Amino acid sequence: MVIEDLKELLKDKNIIYDIFYEEGHQESFQFRGDEPYSCEKKERRGVGLRVIKDGRIGFSSTSDFSKLKELVDTALTLSFYGEKVNIKLPWEKDLPEVKTISNKTSLIKSEKLYSMAVELISLIKEKEPEVKIDLSIEKEYQYVRLANSEGFDASYEKIILGFGFDGLLVLEDGITWLSDFYNLSENPELDLKKVSEDFCQLIKIAKRKVKINTGEYKVILMPIPAAHFFSILFVGANGKQLEKNATPLVDKEGKQIAPAFLNIVDNGIYPFGYNTAPFDGDGIKRRSTKVIENGIFSNFLFDLITAQKLNRKSTGNSERSYESMPRIQATNIYVEPSQDYPLTKIIKEIKEGIIVYYMLGAGQSNVLAGEFNWVINLGFKIENGEIIGRIKDCMFAGNLYEYLNKIILIGSEIKDLGNYFLPPIVLDKCKIVSKE
Repeated sequence: MVIEDLKELLKDKNIIYDIFYEEGHQESFQFRGDEPYSCEKKERRGVGLRVIKDGRIGFSSTSDFSKLKELVDTALTLSFYGEKVNIKLPWEKDLPEVKTISNKTSLIKSEKLYSMAVELISLIKEKEPEVKIDLSIEKEYQYVRLANSEGFDASYEKIILGFGFDGLLVLEDGITWLSDFYNLSENPELDLKKVSEDFCQLIKIAKRKVKINTGEYKVILMPIPAAHFFSILFVGANGKQLEKNATPLVDKEGKQIAPAFLNIVDNGIYPFGYNTAPFDGDGIKRRSTKVIENGIFSNFLFDLITAQKLNRKSTGNSERSYESMPRIQATNIYVEPSQDYPLTKIIKEIKEGIIVYYMLGAGQSNVLAGEFNWVINLGFKIENGEIIGRIKDCMFAGNLYEYLNKIILIGSEIKDLGNYFLPPIVLDKCKIVSKE
């Protein structure tokens, strides 16, 4: 009834407005050093009101529903100082049908999730008793409803389930961390035996340290570092940076910026993605937007206000919570895989190179310009088509917009990271700096 109460308070104000209501609850389990550490339950509920009065925006939010009149008064007062805009709020019809709730995931019990964690730790410790496991399981339910003065009024529900863990390995040359993550929002039935076997295989290889010289190498970026790599692209593809004329992609629309086999999509309707929804924070339909198509930069991402400022159309990329104004954000990033290139085949075809599983320092460089400067936290050297051991104290730096053209191969096996859906990618002639 909160939205109805606010509509009643606003009906005689003769203003443009939208009301964003959300509620949800989260349950999480944490393990530290192989042992149970915490079990937490959190609830969240609130409403945000955006008004446009005399062409200026005001915003206020609250989680105290006894103070809705104060909420309206505050938003109207703040509009006097707000940004001046000229927008029309949407009245979208025929919203897309999206998959955001799985029956299996919604019905799974807390006891089952806890037992999965205990079993996985036990399976890993059987083969690698010296490794210490930190593990986290988070299950979250979300309900969102958005209504505006134009007549739009819609809602959706979502359940997210994430399962991630780290392994701490103390070796003679220092500490090594290994990690893995699974989005179980669609199906909570995880093959724990295979997960443990794959993880233990990494641990086994990590125990063998090998030397590497500074030089240029072929580099396989596994999905987690590939997500860091492509996230830089989406900083530049943000329509707000286009408005500011502050992105290297300003004049690149319709131009080739990557190999013709590279296709990258921002997919707001991807089944069971973390950011999947039928509509965005402005009430615009979520959709699938081709950002790079056949190597050509095709689209920036826009919310409603930025799009209308630039005489563009919103791409459905407005993100918000009840506490915040809408802002542009990528949804679910999908890189189109190749047809038949499993990781084993990729490795066999590399005479000398590096495979990177995790990196440190993401976001510490001038990301807006496309720069990155990463420490390879977990990487292995490849010689004659085989992984021979772990490398240490290596840096990988460069510029994304140069390195896009160094992509020579895309794998065929997609890793589901919740908001990234990526295969391994292979880069050629990467400058790797070693301290050894």
